Amino acid sequence: NKDKWHQGNLDTVQRLHDLGFKVTVTGGMKAIDIAKFKGLPVYTFISGRAIAKADEPAKAAKAFQDAITNTFIEQAIGQTEVSS
Repeated sequence: NKDKWHQGNLDTVQRLHDLGFKVTVTGGMKAIDIAKFKGLPVYTFISGRAIAKADEPAKAAKAFQDAITNTFIEQAIGQTEVSS
């Protein structure tokens, strides 16, 4: 499968979380990949080359921040409401 973040990998993220791990997702990450993780308990995303080697690294970093916010804002709000 050419898609690095296919369903099998997404299922692994959930299984690792279910075992008690705080899951960090890294390796070939692009901002567009973040949405695939919606609803999954990801602790951290790490992106190196996609930001460091971008023509405009600050713009690439902002794209990651925006993708994470847009994908996980509802999850974050729900967690805040539960913990309040």
